[in-house]
Amino acid sequence: MAALLVIFFVAGCVSVPPPLKRDKDYPADWPDLSLVGPKCVEINGPYANEGMVTVPGGAPQRITLAAILPYRDMRLKYGQRENFEKAKAITLQVLPKKSSGILEFTIEKDGRKLSGRTDCYFGNGALMYIAESGGGSLLLAFAASQTNVWLTKAVDGSLIAKIENSSAGMILIVPFASSGSRWARFPPAKE
Repeated sequence: MAALLVIFFVAGCVSVPPPLKRDKDYPADWPDLSLVGPKCVEINGPYANEGMVTVPGGAPQRITLAAILPYRDMRLKYGQRENFEKAKAITLQVLPKKSSGILEFTIEKDGRKLSGRTDCYFGNGALMYIAESGGGSLLLAFAASQTNVWLTKAVDGSLIAKIENSSAGMILIVPFASSGSRWARFPPAKE
């Protein structure tokens, strides 16, 4: 039973979703999406670190772009995460390979550049990276979770992120699963 649950969870992570588009949770007063090309280089550029994120059943709240970065995979030196969280702007650059790429995040701190990198994947008019994944087990329970972030642009040049969270597990012999998504918007940084 546990093996079937794991297979189900992993299969959901590799399925190809439909093209990224507005849904019922996308705020009506936000600009329309402008899907990016096959290598997602249109995402390149500086964005304000502070943006807004949707909250199910509530008004949008503040979020930082740094909060959705994949710190585990960014290959940052010790202590650099705090620098990213306090930055006014974060510059994104896509370094394409064949069907995937590297997404580089850069900030300026005290006149020098600090950067981190993560693997990313292209498809459906957006770029996707795994922001967080993990799992664990106790004596009679186990669980796994993953957060995927899809990036695209809006017609006004803002960076749009669709943040998808999913988790699954089992307590004794009772399986459970949950998923949800929210949207975030980060305006272009002022030069």
